[in-house]
Amino acid sequence: MIEFTPTIRRSKRKTAVIRIYPDNNVVVTAPSRMSIQTIEQFVDTKTPWIQKQLSKNARIQAQKNTYLQENTILYLGNLIALHTLSVGKSAHGLEKWYRTCAQDIFEDRLSIYHPSIQKPLQKLSIRKMKSRWGSCSHTGDITLNLALIKAPIDVIDYVVVHELCHLIHHNHSPDFWQLVSSIFPTYKIQKKWLKDNGFLLIF
Repeated sequence: MIEFTPTIRRSKRKTAVIRIYPDNNVVVTAPSRMSIQTIEQFVDTKTPWIQKQLSKNARIQAQKNTYLQENTILYLGNLIALHTLSVGKSAHGLEKWYRTCAQDIFEDRLSIYHPSIQKPLQKLSIRKMKSRWGSCSHTGDITLNLALIKAPIDVIDYVVVHELCHLIHHNHSPDFWQLVSSIFPTYKIQKKWLKDNGFLLIF
């Protein structure tokens, strides 16, 4: 059994919900008035499911460690030896390099596909996200997951198009997917790639 200590967050939700992140952080979001005892009881009832998810994360990490050889990194879907890059040995130096590359490449891909959307894009933000590849606000701001810089360029393009289409359809309705398909016809291939290989990208 994998030991875990859940993080409890309060919200205006009417019911409690549990989320498990790739780093095995177990987060319980509960109504502000729910007692600690009730939350603990809720977690107890969900322990078999939590253990299943934690074990799955462990298997994924093992696969990731097997795929990513020592002193190599993923960049645009390719394994690159660290000694070929001038990024320093620290994790901070590597992340800074990833961010610089991501800013240039994401902006370039947005400039290619944005003309297909008759809606203004206000701002691009890049940040590490635990459970999403991108997001689009109602004000026209798009956020892309920094981890996407590790994915093949066609996968980045799919996420870019996906979020651009949210400028028009703020949902995943048939109209939304039809718009995605009209701009990026092969999107199902890239979507499946993310589902099957996304665990390799997460920092």
